[in-house]
Amino acid sequence: MSELLEFSTITLKEGSSPPQSLLNDLKTLASTPGVIAFYFGPQLENPTKYTWVARWTSQAALDDFHSSPGFADWAASYVAPLATFTVLTCAAVHGDSTIPLEAPCTEFLFSYGADDDYLDARLDPFLKNVSDAKLPGMGGGITGELIPVNYVGVEQPEPKIAILLLGWTSLADHQAQRGEGKVIDKHIHYIRSGRKSVELFHVTLQKL
Repeated sequence: MSELLEFSTITLKEGSSPPQSLLNDLKTLASTPGVIAFYFGPQLENPTKYTWVARWTSQAALDDFHSSPGFADWAASYVAPLATFTVLTCAAVHGDSTIPLEAPCTEFLFSYGADDDYLDARLDPFLKNVSDAKLPGMGGGITGELIPVNYVGVEQPEPKIAILLLGWTSLADHQAQRGEGKVIDKHIHYIRSGRKSVELFHVTLQKL
């Protein structure tokens, strides 16, 4: 079975830094059987939001965690300090997830209300064109379709949901490649239609 990616964005009830109890719960998740790697960090554009990504060996491994004897207690402790959280999964990743997830800076682009062919006809061609251009500071990326699992405290976006992850050496390197006449601008038309809205942010992910 193929690798499964689990995505979550959280906000805290109090303060701007995660309490130690939350970090401990995330480390427990990171060490759960079936988790290949776990990444966590604040969004650079909005540091009060944190995003994490878990790479699971399979959906079955995630299901085993959810049905394990200790899951209910872990989940209760995990959500206690959270004001809002989202959970989505991606079972069919196009590309090698380690490239963007282990880059110094990871760009997340969520496309909401996407057409049925958006991933294959728009997002994948966009990624191919910018990857083929070998942009300075860009290491590579992945795409995929996301399945919403849980939304608490925030409105669930309109399906379909697609994601693009790009790895950069820094946020400044991404910003330097944006602008009229540059490679990204020349191919941005692919993803400016075929979806209702987008959400873009960057995270310096730490591997727990």
